[in-house]
Amino acid sequence: MGLPHAAGAPEHTEEPCSIPGSTLLPCCLHPLPCTAAGNLGQGPDLSARGRVTVLCWPRGATLNQEGSPQSNSSVCALRAIPVPFLQASRVLRRFSQSSRCQGSLEVLFPRLLIALLNHLAWAAQTLLDKEPEDDQPSPSRCAIPLPCHSPGPSAGAPALCVTGSCSAHREAVEAIKDLLCVAGCGENVQQMQEEGGWDMMLQGETLEAGVSLLAREMCRSPARVRFSLFLHTRDIVYCGRKQENTFAMAFYVELLGCQDMAKQSSDLQILRSYLDCGSDSMLLLVLRGLVAVAQDPDVAAEMQDRAMLDFVLGRLEHNSEEVRVEALLLLRKITAHPTGDEEAIHITLMLAEKLPLLFGDESSQVRELSIELFGETMGTLVSGKERWMQIIIHGNLVSLLLRMNDKTESVAQASAKALLICAKILGWRKLKREVKRKRTTRIAEILVERDRDVKYHVHACLPYLRDAQCDVRLAAIKFMGAAARHLSEDSRHGRAAGNDAM
Repeated sequence: MGLPHAAGAPEHTEEPCSIPGSTLLPCCLHPLPCTAAGNLGQGPDLSARGRVTVLCWPRGATLNQEGSPQSNSSVCALRAIPVPFLQASRVLRRFSQSSRCQGSLEVLFPRLLIALLNHLAWAAQTLLDKEPEDDQPSPSRCAIPLPCHSPGPSAGAPALCVTGSCSAHREAVEAIKDLLCVAGCGENVQQMQEEGGWDMMLQGETLEAGVSLLAREMCRSPARVRFSLFLHTRDIVYCGRKQENTFAMAFYVELLGCQDMAKQSSDLQILRSYLDCGSDSMLLLVLRGLVAVAQDPDVAAEMQDRAMLDFVLGRLEHNSEEVRVEALLLLRKITAHPTGDEEAIHITLMLAEKLPLLFGDESSQVRELSIELFGETMGTLVSGKERWMQIIIHGNLVSLLLRMNDKTESVAQASAKALLICAKILGWRKLKREVKRKRTTRIAEILVERDRDVKYHVHACLPYLRDAQCDVRLAAIKFMGAAARHLSEDSRHGRAAGNDAM
C-alpha cells in the first residue's frame, strides 16, 4: 500500500521569501529583541522549539512578544553574508547535538534541508556576481551556481566579503549531514560519503550533481522522512516559489518515483504548469517527474492529449541527450495504454514521423530507445492490415537493417527485434527467418527482391553513408551494391525480353 497522499493540491502556508533559502536566515542577519538575540546560542529564555523557530522564520521578520515570527518589520542592510551564514550553520549544528532540540529539528527537517541548500547556492552566486579585486583570489573554485529562476542579491545590498566563504560552504554541508542524522538517515549520509556526494556539493561545477545524488539517496530514507520531505517540496513546487523550486523540484521528482508514493492527477497538473519553463535543467526535472507519475496507467492515459504529445515530441529534437532520453521514456509510458483506435492511429503517425530521425543519433541510448519504441508502436498500437501502416514499415526497413550493424550491441539487438516485428506484420516469412539468423547480407537481398521501388531504398541509404560508425557506412555501401546488381539484372532481363519480342 502506498503512503498517504494529499487528495488535492496542498495549501500554501508560508509567505514567499525574497531570498532563496531565507527561511534559514539566522538571527545574526536581522535585528532581534535583546532577549532573543542574547540567548541565540545558550540562553534559557528560549525553549528548544523556540530557538529552532528563530532559525527558520522568514527574512524581514522579528520575534513578537510570544517569541513567534513577526513579518513585515524593518531590517538592517545585509553585511558580509558568508560570515553570518557560517554562524547559522554552526548554530544549527549545535542544535542538532542537543537532545532538547532534536525532536524539533526532526519536525522541521524538510524546511531546514531545502533552505540550507538554497541559501548555500545563493550566497555562493553572490560571490560570483561580485568581481574580485586585483589582489584577491577568485572565489570561483568554491562558488556554487544559483538554482534556476532564482534572483541575484537584493537591490542595494552592500558589497560581499569573500573571507570565510569556503568555510561557510563546508560548514553548511556538515550541517546538512547533522540534520540527516537527526532525522534517522545516518546510513544515507554514509552512502553519500562513499559516492563522493558531499565533495560534489562543495564545488560549483558539481553542486547540482551532488544535490541530485542526495535527492536519489532520500528515496531510500525512512518512510516518515521521505513522505514529509515529499509534501514540503510538493508545496514549494505547487506554489511556484521560484527562489526555491529548482532544488525542491529535484527532491519532489525523485520521491515521486518511489514505488510506495501514490501518483495522482494533481501531480500531473503541477508538472504541466512547468512545461514552458525556460531552463534546461528544470525541463529535465519536469520530464523525469512526468515519467514517474506516468507509472500510474490512469495518469498516463491523461497525457494522451495532443498538446502533451506535441510537447514531448518536440523535446526529441533537444540538444541535451538527457532530455531526449527522458522524452523517449515518457513516450513509451504514454503509448503503453492507448485509450482508443483514433488515439492509437494519431500516436502512431506522430511517432512514425519523429522516431526514424533518431535512429542515427550520436547517443547509443537514444538510438536504442527510439528503435525499441518504433518496434513496440508498430506491433501493439494498430493492426498491420492498413495500407498506410505498411507504407510506414516499408519506409524504415533499410534503416533497421543498417542499424543491425551498430557497434553498440544493445542497439543492434533492438534493430533486429524491430525488424522482426515489421516482417511479421508484413507477412514476409523468408525475411523473418533471415532476421532471426541475423544474416544481414541475405536480408538486403530479400529487400531488393521483394520491393519494386528499389530506388527508394537506395535513397534511404544515403544518410548512412555519412554515419559516424564505419560498420554502418560499410553496410550502406553493400546494400547499395546489392540494389545496383538487382537493377542491372532487371535491365538486362528487360532488354532480353525486348529482343525476344522483336
